[in-house]
Amino acid sequence: MTGVRLAFDPGQGRTAVPVRSALIGLILSATAVAAAATFGANLLHLVHTPRLYGQDWDGEVDLGFGTITARQFDRLAARVPGLTGWTFGVHGTVQIGRDVIPAIGLAPGRGPLTSPTLLVGRPPRSPGEIVLGTSELRRAGTGVGHSVRVAASGRRAAPAVIVGRAIFPFFGQGSFTPTDLGEGAVVPAATLAPQASAANGTGYNFVLLRFAPGPGRAARLAAFRRAMEPFCATVEQPTCLIINQRPNGATNYARIDATPEVLAGIIALLGLAVLGQFAMASARRRRRDFAILKTLGLLRRQLTAVTAWQITALTVLAVAVGLPLGVAAGHWAWGLFAAEVGLSSSAITPLLLVILAPPAAVLAANAIALPSGRYAAHRNPAAVLRAE
Repeated sequence: MTGVRLAFDPGQGRTAVPVRSALIGLILSATAVAAAATFGANLLHLVHTPRLYGQDWDGEVDLGFGTITARQFDRLAARVPGLTGWTFGVHGTVQIGRDVIPAIGLAPGRGPLTSPTLLVGRPPRSPGEIVLGTSELRRAGTGVGHSVRVAASGRRAAPAVIVGRAIFPFFGQGSFTPTDLGEGAVVPAATLAPQASAANGTGYNFVLLRFAPGPGRAARLAAFRRAMEPFCATVEQPTCLIINQRPNGATNYARIDATPEVLAGIIALLGLAVLGQFAMASARRRRRDFAILKTLGLLRRQLTAVTAWQITALTVLAVAVGLPLGVAAGHWAWGLFAAEVGLSSSAITPLLLVILAPPAAVLAANAIALPSGRYAAHRNPAAVLRAE
């Protein structure tokens, strides 16, 4: 019993430091893995959720430089079941100070006015109102509820009240700069009508569509595509129905959406390496304890179980502390990222990570520690005690 007491006595300095340093290393690893995985889950959620990158509708009729009148579209829409509402729009630009901003002008069609996803406020309803992206508000040094001087369609700059802050999907026309997440403006179609008609003629450049929800949505979209094909051909486009308006910013994030997971995997391997080193060091430092226990009658499998339980307890403690810290850190990091690029700061928690991480960590830790436990259990106790 003296040997056992000395092995766990912090004053002896033989095992206290390795246990403490291993526990700190494992907690840091668990925290970093959970933070990276949480951030990655939110990035993946953004890339595959249209509403989060600004597309708050089911599809868009995009005619480029072509136009369609309200009467023409009403005739086409009458042949399509399940189309519940639409909003007309034109492309253009507005100028605030020296900044030229890509803009869209919206006009009611059927049902409520559809606009890019609003983070704050409401869509513009009169020529004296405007909605801006987060980046545009930051550059202008202003916010929702304030006024800015806006120039559009060759007119002099006039005051406009900022009635909302929005996330922008891709709205582009030819080689003009498209909208992108926090970059863009929404105004009433009347504000952009003079420049739109001068460039494209009378009518609207695009229509935002809403379909009835349910399992038949894909069939309704296909029926609408067929109904639009003859008109699309008149503007020299094989199809003018767009389902995905993912902006360039979100598209770029899609290319790196696996990076946080790869980083989390690397950090997890480093954590397992720390655990493996601790298991080997522990087996060496506690060889006298194992020799005494084996002399007292413990079997090899029981000695291996002692090591397994030690590793399990250490891993469970590290995960119990590191997992919630990591999820909180991931939410914090996502909030900073979202505020910078103009997204919603609300974050999701990857439930699979929370559910699977503890058992996976325990299994991996025991797999890493098993060789060290077997080595300690198979050593000759007489040789160990003579060496001590």
